[in-house]
Amino acid sequence: MKRISVFLFSLVFLFACSACGDLSEQKESLREQNDNPTEEYQEPTQPEKDVAAPEKIVLDGQSISWDEFPMPSAEVFSLTGEDAVIYNAITEIYNPKTYAETFNQSPDEITDLSLPAFDIYEQVSDENGDITYYGLFYKCDYYDLGSGLTDLNNPVYDLRCGKSPASITIDSEGNLIDFTETYESSDDPYGDIRRVCGPMSALADYFCGITDSYSKEPKGIPNLDAEEMVDQYLNYFFVGK
Repeated sequence: MKRISVFLFSLVFLFACSACGDLSEQKESLREQNDNPTEEYQEPTQPEKDVAAPEKIVLDGQSISWDEFPMPSAEVFSLTGEDAVIYNAITEIYNPKTYAETFNQSPDEITDLSLPAFDIYEQVSDENGDITYYGLFYKCDYYDLGSGLTDLNNPVYDLRCGKSPASITIDSEGNLIDFTETYESSDDPYGDIRRVCGPMSALADYFCGITDSYSKEPKGIPNLDAEEMVDQYLNYFFVGK
């Protein structure tokens, strides 16, 4: 049985949420808001390429340390096209090596894994073809996962997952060029949300709790909850002996 303890970032200005791991929860009935011209989410046509699956790491009761966890990528979650570009960009922001400096200084073996996700509510393009995506950025940490892989189908870990309003800008070549998010310790959380949301004032109102619903459902990348995400990651990279 998985032992999961969920810790949410205390963003008092965000709308009430259920377990942080549920990245694809159903929203309430939505009402139209037309105070802001926005662009509909569009999936561009991009050439597909075959990516060979990696040779799996064989588990034989050993513990996996933080630096032995492979980097996540779009292929892990079967993402293609623009979704793949976005996921590969957010892994540059948050990945298994995020706390490398801290882990390297620790006297104890660290067996944690970090995975990101992003819920997109809006997007806008500029004259250069750069696209900025607005939504909620998730940081999912699976503590002691590497020491709980005796049964790959029933991994044991402690989950702590936080989310915050964020914007990500990717250029026409698929390169990450900017990332901005709000922080729990901010002295001006409402101002930070409006700064992050930029021209998306209605979305900022929603994240600030001024409005109870939003006119669009978010697009989850990947569209999985935290447990599904780590299960898919483990089965992609590891195999039991």
